[in-house]
Amino acid sequence: MSLAGYIKNVRERSEPEKQRLAFIWTLTLTVLIAFVWLISFSLNLSNNAVEEARLKAEAAKLAQTQVATSAPRQNFWSRSGDFLTDGLDSINSGFWTIAGWLHK
Repeated sequence: MSLAGYIKNVRERSEPEKQRLAFIWTLTLTVLIAFVWLISFSLNLSNNAVEEARLKAEAAKLAQTQVATSAPRQNFWSRSGDFLTDGLDSINSGFWTIAGWLHK
């Protein structure tokens, strides 16, 4: 039986039978869509777990490489002198730039 024949057959039935068939088809399609969605969701979770494990292994390898090749760390106070010197130099050069504009 084709789909067109099935629809024609359903149209010839009484109203309560049509409502019952509509409910059955709606429920069937809803369950089918929910089943597909749940399967895709579980596949997505398993793929995320595999990807997370791969990224953790890669991060651990990168951390070991960086520890082996990194220079000794400087603390804040040893770098703050450079920060203050650079800041004062920027202010000084900005002042003389503005003073030059005003002189013109």
